[in-house]
Amino acid sequence: MMNKRFDFYISFFEIYGGRLFDLLNNKNKLSVLEDKNQKVQIFGLEEKLARSPDEMRDIIDLANSIRTTHNTVTNETSSRSHAICNVITIYFYFSKI
Repeated sequence: MMNKRFDFYISFFEIYGGRLFDLLNNKNKLSVLEDKNQKVQIFGLEEKLARSPDEMRDIIDLANSIRTTHNTVTNETSSRSHAICNVITIYFYFSKI
C-alpha cells in the first residue's frame, strides 16, 4: 500500500523602487543575477515549509501584511509594490510495511 505526502515551500518577495525585498525574511534585500544558462536567479530568497493548507495561508497572509503600502487619495492602504509568490510542491511516496 502506497501513501503520499505533499510538502509546499513558499517564497514571497516584492519589487519596490527597482529593488527586490524578501517578505518572509525581514525584508532583506535580494540579489538578481543571470546564470550561465541565461536563467534569472534570485539569491538570498527564504523558502518557508507549509505542510497544510492552513500553514500555506498563514505564510501568504504574513507576507502580504509586510508589503510596502502608502495612503492614496482613493485608498487608505494601497500597495506600492509588485509581489511574487512562488509555491514549490514536493511529493513524497512511501509504502506501509
